[in-house]
This record gives sequence, C-alpha cells and structure tokens, in this order.
Amino acid sequence: ALEMEWHYSKDKILEGYLNEVYLGQDGSRAIHGFGLAARYYFGRPVDELRPEEIALLVGMVKGASYYNPRRNPERAKDRRDTVIDLMANNGLISETEAGELKQKPLGVLKEKGTTSPHPAFLDLVQRQLSQQYNPEDLKTKGLRIFTTMQPRVQAALEHSVTALNAIEKARHYKPESLETAGIITSIGTGEVEALIGGRDPTYEGYNRALDAQRQIGSLIKPTIYLTALSDPAKYSLITPLDDSPLTVDQPGSKPWKPENYDRKFLGPTPLYTDLAESRNVPSIRLGLSVGLDNVSAMLHRLGGPDIKPFYPSMLLGSMTMSPFNVAQIFQTLSSDGFYSPLRAIRSVVDAEGKPLTRYPLTVTKVADPDALYLLQYAMQGVVNNGTARALNRTIPPSV
Repeated sequence: ALEMEWHYSKDKILEGYLNEVYLGQDGSRAIHGFGLAARYYFGRPVDELRPEEIALLVGMVKGASYYNPRRNPERAKDRRDTVIDLMANNGLISETEAGELKQKPLGVLKEKGTTSPHPAFLDLVQRQLSQQYNPEDLKTKGLRIFTTMQPRVQAALEHSVTALNAIEKARHYKPESLETAGIITSIGTGEVEALIGGRDPTYEGYNRALDAQRQIGSLIKPTIYLTALSDPAKYSLITPLDDSPLTVDQPGSKPWKPENYDRKFLGPTPLYTDLAESRNVPSIRLGLSVGLDNVSAMLHRLGGPDIKPFYPSMLLGSMTMSPFNVAQIFQTLSSDGFYSPLRAIRSVVDAEGKPLTRYPLTVTKVADPDALYLLQYAMQGVVNNGTARALNRTIPPSV
C-alpha cells in the first residue's frame, strides 16, 4: 500500500479501484468496474447515470451479490438510500434532493443491459489484445485502446440487418427466423471498419462473424482461377475449359458426378465466362488440372486455413470457414495479391498516454499481381453479366 501511494496519487488509486471493483456476475463473466456495471444494470454509459443510480452502484461495492438489485431489490434500495443520506451529510446534495432521490425506483433494467454498444466488434478487439497482453493487465493498468472502427460504417452495417424482415416476408419465412453476420474492411490498410455478430447487433453472445463455420461454396472459385492464371504459359482468360459431364473417382466412396446449377453442359467455354457464371464442372476440371495441393497452398497464402488433405469436393467449397476467414481471403484478392492480417486495433497506450504497442500495416506479397489483375477483371464480369448481376439494381455500376 505504501509503495502504491508513493507512485500514484489518491485520485489515480481511486480511479483504478473504480475500474476494477467487482459489481456483479453475468453467467460465467464477472462485471468489474463502474463503466461495465452502468451498462449492465442501466444500459447506459456511466457519465449518463443519474445521482440515485450512481448511489446504487456505490452501495453495491460492499457486497455485489448481497445487494443485487435484480434478486434483492428491497435490500438494494435500502443500501442505495443509505448512500444517498451520506451524500447529503457530506454536502454533495441537499436534504431536499436526498428525500426526492430516495422516492425514486431503482431503475434497473429487467433484462441485463448490453455492456457495449458494439459487442461483436469489441469481441474481436479483445481476442487480438489477448495475443499480446495479460487479461489482468487489461483490467487493472488503465490501458487505452485505439481501434479501427469507423462509426458511420458500423452504423450502416447495423442498419442493414433490417433487410432481413423484407426477405422473410417475401419468401414467407417465419419472422426473425433468419440470422446474419457482417464484416467490412479497408482494402488499403487491412483495418476492420465494422463488424456485427448477428441479427441483433447489440447481442453479447455467439459471434457469428468470428465463430460461425459454414461451407463457403463458390467463394472458393476465385482461388482456383487465380492458381491457374498464375501459370500464364498454360492459362489465360480465353483458355477454353471443358464443360461436359465429369466423373471423379474417389477411393473408398462412390464416384462423384458433379453438375452445374442449371443442370446443363455448354461444352468448351472461355475461362472468364466460367468464372463469371460460376459454372461448377469446368471449375472442378480446372482445379484438378492445376493440382489440388496447389489450390490448397494458394488458399492458405491468401489468408485461409491450411487444409490437408484437400479433397476434390472442396473445389466447390465443401470446407467450412467463418465470415472473418472469408473476409481475409477476399481482402488479399482485393489488394492485388498483397496479404495484410485483418486488424481491429491501431495502438495501445498506458494510463499516462505513453504508447505501448502499435499495430502497423504489415504487407506480404503472396500472389502474382498480373494474375490478380486478370482475376479481378474476370470477377467484374460476375457482377456485370454473371451470377451477381442482380447487384446492379442496388449498387451503382461505378462502385
């Protein structure tokens, strides 16, 4: 204690205590600090709390479980009123004000409030911080974290989930039966500008953007075509690919006979057309021709998982990934073949404002820029006249 007082002022010691004191339990997660407790019990930041609400939190310091306002409201109110009387005795408020405040209800949310307005994004921040910092230091050292979030972009992404209502109505789905996740990144910097983990952006729980594993389907196809275009002696955008019935032998199981989504075969077709129209059979033939191991290696260089063994069915995206994994891959594809790890943190400073850690832009060339140029040109055809042409109704062609 003496050493602490030697190094820190009483105000700093009190500030550290208020940021760390235990004020409740949310399942397996402890609620530490007045900032977190304010959102948990009242759904608002601490600087927006009214005097009687602050008095409740102060009173809970003596015993957060014993004075839990949700389980023991009468006991919590008695304790709050005691703190209000102490506020009046110490001249913080008048006796009249104290009487008025004690007449007010606790005002605690019936359901737990969100401890952050953007929990999914902060989940990513916490995961990336945990790679370099001890969890205890993050709670007790007064560190300040500067993130990459862009508030307007985050707000737009959160608003976009309202489109699910129209989709459910148009397709006669049960209301609130669909879920979603989203992530928006900056091509030039690899910064995560916005992220939501589900239909309710304020929900603190399962983060679909980071944890949901789904088959990626045709999102694997750009990797196949990039692998081929990286060998310009054999492949170009006009190289004809065979779109005819295909049988793939699979040891230990029945032969695989993949089909195109339209159940048709078009014969020899240009490579760029097969990508734009996302045709399955020629894409599989191309992947088998360039080699499954080469496709797997390219996927890993782009930022995807290192998948071994890589089976033929994976050429149609039968493997599972999270939205964050897929965003990393397409971040690299959009950056002309330069890989930069997606990051949600710009810097960390201590309580005195001194920089502790910076998260600089790190870039690694993982693919041939010439091959990426051709791939990007072909992928524009997906929107211009391919399987994603419906986007032209909602997004300007210039974008």
